[in-house]
Parts: sequence; structure tokens; C-alpha cells
Amino acid sequence: MFNTLWQKLRNSWKNFIFALILLTTLVFIWYANTYFQQTQDIRSKAETTPQTVITGTYALTSNHTYSGMTFTGAGSNDSASKYGAWGSGLTNVTLSGDTFMNTHYGLKIGTGPQSSNINADGLTFRHLAEPLFLANVSNSAFSNIDIQADKYDTNQWHGIYLERGNHNLTFRNVKITGGSGYSLQLYYSTPGTSDTLLFENLTLDATTGRYPLVIQSYDHVIFRNVTIIGGPAGGALIRFYGGSDDIVFDGFTARGGDKLVTWSNNQPTNVTFKNGTYYGTQLSDKMSAFTFENVTLGSSTPTSTTLPSSTPNPRATATPTPRPTAAPTQQPGNITLAFNLGLDGIGAAGDHPLPCTSLGTCNSNKNPKRTGRDLNITILDQSKVDKTPNLKIMVNYDSTTGTFKGNASVNLSPGNYMIKAKVNGLLTKTLASIQNLTAGTNQIPSANLTTGDIDDDNQLTILDYNILISCSIYSNDQGGLCNKKLDNKTHSDFNDNGAVDQIDYNLFLREYPVQNGD
Repeated sequence: MFNTLWQKLRNSWKNFIFALILLTTLVFIWYANTYFQQTQDIRSKAETTPQTVITGTYALTSNHTYSGMTFTGAGSNDSASKYGAWGSGLTNVTLSGDTFMNTHYGLKIGTGPQSSNINADGLTFRHLAEPLFLANVSNSAFSNIDIQADKYDTNQWHGIYLERGNHNLTFRNVKITGGSGYSLQLYYSTPGTSDTLLFENLTLDATTGRYPLVIQSYDHVIFRNVTIIGGPAGGALIRFYGGSDDIVFDGFTARGGDKLVTWSNNQPTNVTFKNGTYYGTQLSDKMSAFTFENVTLGSSTPTSTTLPSSTPNPRATATPTPRPTAAPTQQPGNITLAFNLGLDGIGAAGDHPLPCTSLGTCNSNKNPKRTGRDLNITILDQSKVDKTPNLKIMVNYDSTTGTFKGNASVNLSPGNYMIKAKVNGLLTKTLASIQNLTAGTNQIPSANLTTGDIDDDNQLTILDYNILISCSIYSNDQGGLCNKKLDNKTHSDFNDNGAVDQIDYNLFLREYPVQNGD
């Protein structure tokens, strides 16, 4: 009986111990889950909930949205809050309606690994030494940005400082006031490290700062619709320190300083100012370095002053082996059609929002790798019947005009026709809705064809974009999509310089609003 009682007590004790362990484990799991959930909720709230205030340095993370937040500190000299928000190697980050104030750097991305797909809209910067710093950032957009940079005696900090490794950046509706050094600085000591930027609707006001703009080591930059106001330091409003190529100011108003633009150290190449007014007495002290078109001084009568820019050394690009194209054999006909076409991104064509007016002032590639192109021609009668099915000729690049030229010989009855043209990789274009064709040679109206139709379906879509990225130097699928079709790589090289790079990417963005061919 004693043994039986002892056995029962021992079993009960074991059950108690087991129950206690189980209960303790369950309590720990509940606590841990609650703790981590609360931690996650706090972080999620900080990243997405409007009206969140972050004091001190905050590290951004990829694949997150930061909306309606305020990043603040104790002032630009507070070492604990040197950065309002910062990060490097970021991807897919959205900032919307955020405010940065009372820190040294407001928003700093870079240096470090490349960041991409940063989309910022509606940001406000106040009482900062250097509000926005970007280095090693690509394929990103910044819009509706309001920046006020404080002035310090060091002359060192800038409203926006774009340093090294920046590619394919777009800035729209940006206002910068102040800056100890420059309102906007595009500057790095090594040439060729940053390129392909668009500034649209930009105001640079250095009234409470020092100078408005400096540029060094940046290529392929467009400033469109710009207001520039000089600071108390005087001098030139725009300063080039060398190593830059292909910079365009199109549509601008500038005042202050003693001249619009100058350069020192190394002369920049292919810098063009057009369609603007400088309310001063001198455009430049080094006029031969810049091209001015329809630029006026003060309230004087508008005149067009074009000065030759220096001839740059061509930059090396990869040279692919051109694929041979058989020239169609044409039989003589009673009517000859003479074509003179521009292909966007090449020669004198420019692009959709900014077509060129002459070869000499155009920033497109003037030395295409493929100087011969197949031109598919459609000739419709008034009943919309194709009178010349499968008509194809070769058009050849004329380096003196920057266009592609060729003649088609057809047998047709004289009369009115609609004429369309198509080049592989570009959208179909109606050259003439009603063209009266007569016996002999007929000059067909000139036009520029829109590029970007990589898959040749006569429309610009996300499919073309995906192929472009796959074929480009930014490919993240090792060219998997690009290699599915033989012509994808060739068609993605829109400017035909032998490389699918940031220039092609930027050109696609400019062409994309066209959407459909005729």
C-alpha cells in the first residue's frame, strides 16, 4: 500500500513539473510574440504612418515607403543627428510628403553600393547645412522638392550635392534657396562617373547663399525651364570646372552676377544655351566654349547668337559586329519616292519632347554603327487599300544632314495616296495623309520616327521597357529576356552607339508618351 501511494505521489509530481514547464514555455512564446509584434508595429508605424516624428539619425531600408514623416534634430552641429535619414545600396524606396529639418544632412543616399528606384515626391527641407546629398544613385526620380539651405561661413555645403556615380536621375518642380557653397552642385573630381540627368521646372535662388550652380564631371544633362538668381558673391551664375560634356539649358531666365556662365581648369564640351534671357551685361567671358541660340541680354531685342562649341573627343563605346542586311532589289517604276527620315536618338533627330532644329546643335549620336536601315513603306489609296504590299527599300545615313535617305521606285497611277514608313525598332509614322504622286521623282515629307518599339508591335509598352532593362548594363536577369529574340539587343541600342546604357534608358523615357504608332 505504501509503495502504491509513493508511486501515485511520484507520478503526480512528474505531471506537475511537466505542466509547469509547458506553461512556462507557452508564456515565453506569448511574450516573445507580443514583443516582436509590437516592435514590428512600431517600425511599421514609423515607416508608413503620417505625422511620425523621428529625432536623430534614421536608417532607411529597401522596399519601404516613408510617408508624411518628419526627420529632425538639434541643429546642423548636433553630432547625434548628423543625418535626418540616410542609406546606401537601397532599392525600391518611396518618400512622400516628408519633412527634413534641423540636422546637418537632411536626406543622404550614398556613398557606398549603388542605390536604385528611389522615388521622392513632395519633400520639404528646412534649416539644414546640406539638405539633399546623392551619390551612387541610379534610375530614380525626385519631384515637387522645396529646399532651404542655411548659410555658413565655410562656403562648403550645398542645397543639393550630386556627387559620384549618379545615372538616369530626373528632377521636376524643384526649388532651392540658399546654400553655403552652391544652391546646386554637380561635382566630382573624376570625369565620366555620372551622366544622364534631367532637371525640369527648376529654381536656383542663391540670394541668401553664395552661388547658384557648379558642374564638373557630369555628361548628358538637360536643364529645361530654369530660373537662376545670383547670390551676394557675384561672379558667374553657372560655373564649369571641366570634365563635362553635352549639357543643355533650354528655356531659362537668369539674373544677378556679372555674367551668365564661365569655366576654369578644363574646358567643357557641347554646352548649349537656348531660348532664354539673362538680365545682365555679359553672357560669358569665354564665349567660344559655349553655344547660344535665341538667348537675349536684359530687355534688348531678341536675337539669335550661335557660337561654335569646341569639338569633343569621341568617347569609346563597345562596337558590335553589324548584322548584314540584304538590300531589296527594286524594279524600275513610273513613280519615284524620295525619303529623308530622322531616327530619334541619331544624327539630327533629337527625341520626342525635344526635337532638334539642326545637326550642329543636336545632342544625338552622329556616328551610328548601322548606317543602313530597312525602310518598310505602305502606300494606301483613298479606299485604304495597300497598293504596294511588302515594299521595302534600304535607306542610308547621310552624315552631312544627320538623316537617312533612299528612293523607292513603284508602278502606280498618278493620284492622291497616304504614305507610311516603318523602321524596325521604331514606331510607324504617317509621312503624308494626302500626297499627290506624279510620274517622276516625288519628295516625300520629312519626319522623325519615334524609337523604343523593341518588340516591333507598333506601340511602346512595359514589355519594351522590360526588354530594354534586360539588355542593358543594369540587367538583373543576366540578359535572360533580352536573349529570347535575336534583334532585342540591337533594337534596345536606340542611339546606335554600340552599347545599351543609361542614354538609351533616358531616351526611352522621353519617347514613351507617344505610346502608339500610326
